[in-house]
Amino acid sequence: MAQVLLHGRVPAWLVTRAADVERALLDPRLSSSDHWLSAAPDRREAGRSSIKISLMGLDGADHQRLRPVLARPFGPHRIEALSPPIQVLADNLVGHIAARLERGEIVDLVQSLALPLPLPLHAMCDILGIPPDDRKQVHQLTHHLLAPGTAPNAREDTRQQLRSRISIQIGRLAAPDLLPET
Repeated sequence: MAQVLLHGRVPAWLVTRAADVERALLDPRLSSSDHWLSAAPDRREAGRSSIKISLMGLDGADHQRLRPVLARPFGPHRIEALSPPIQVLADNLVGHIAARLERGEIVDLVQSLALPLPLPLHAMCDILGIPPDDRKQVHQLTHHLLAPGTAPNAREDTRQQLRSRISIQIGRLAAPDLLPET
């Protein structure tokens, strides 16, 4: 177990051993809430967590209320169903890379494979039901949020936009009949 700084400024604990993780998860003194920031005004804004858009950023009743809603799309059959489209996308990208290499071109694998094939993000968009036309925006927001050079104010603006977009989709999963299509 070690204390670390997230984004170089937010103190957190890194817990890696299974036994320590289990103890931490069961310890009621530990929380993913950021309520403690109010006692440290200089850290209040810097400490707002980007995980608040996920279950990892919720405790207690909020976590228990949303977990079943979000667990349905992550069932084993749904996850397995994601494999074929991801394989097709990967095969196409590798085919383009192979063709470029055959022509003697230099290929940057990060630019040619890793960025166009954001597997976790692609899978999350599928799971959340984000329409294909909206995925480019979600990808751009995520990239901007995670980019090391993003200024704190810009990071917070991006976080709010991404949170809003994902919240709409989570709302559709929770109560699809209550939300208008966008």
